[in-house]
Amino acid sequence: MATTRRPRGILIAFEGIDGSGKSTQAALVAAHLADTRARHILVREPGTTPVAEAVRRILLERGKHAPGPEAEMFLYLAARADLYRRVILPALARGEFVLSDRCFWSTVAYQGRGLGLGVSKARALSLIATCGREPDLVVLLDLAPEEAARRRRGKADRIEARGNRYLAEVRAGFLALARRARGRAMVVNAHASPDMISLKILARIHALLRRRRRAAPRRGRG
Repeated sequence: MATTRRPRGILIAFEGIDGSGKSTQAALVAAHLADTRARHILVREPGTTPVAEAVRRILLERGKHAPGPEAEMFLYLAARADLYRRVILPALARGEFVLSDRCFWSTVAYQGRGLGLGVSKARALSLIATCGREPDLVVLLDLAPEEAARRRRGKADRIEARGNRYLAEVRAGFLALARRARGRAMVVNAHASPDMISLKILARIHALLRRRRRAAPRRGRG
């Protein structure tokens, strides 16, 4: 007798330094999925759940009580663990698309490399927080820190205020992750227009779906 398996959802993360346009692209893809009536959710890291949003406020606030490097990394990990347990993993189990504005790559790039806490350590701890779940695709919007600063509106938050030298190290960390991720990463020149970038991303997502359909086992007879 044939068995029916629930389709596994697809996790797509959008990464890059602030100002690269990752949030814009996540929203554009979400709008496309809504137009096609595909089941999906849009989340952000850190954030989305009440616990993670409270952590976000702590992390971005400037002042003498700001967390140190180690505390900063563990706060991001705590927010991620709550988001995955409460929202992301259940949605994937239901077979939905999950679009995430940032993923554990940010911890590896910002804290692991940028703050010198160790890339391997940051990755290992992040995968504990995600229960081992990695994105099926990471879209990296690549942009120079100087251009990102020109695009920024309003006062820089605590992370942005570390300056272009720090963000250049973070950018290098992202690009190193993309090289190691091979087929799971897509590096996009963020200087292009948002519409052109969106078309490229959607083409990659459709290619991912085609590969998944070809790899899916055929239902047997019984």
